[in-house]
Amino acid sequence: MIIWKMLCKSKHWLSVMVYLWQRKLELQELLWNQTILQWST
Repeated sequence: MIIWKMLCKSKHWLSVMVYLWQRKLELQELLWNQTILQWST
């Protein structure tokens, strides 16, 4: 993947990965909260 190669060449690839990971966790949390709300009603 071109994007992956660019990230590897970038000096800040680690911070980029951490940022993406945090976004992923936030999305999962949002989805999880929605699921719980649906079950509770």
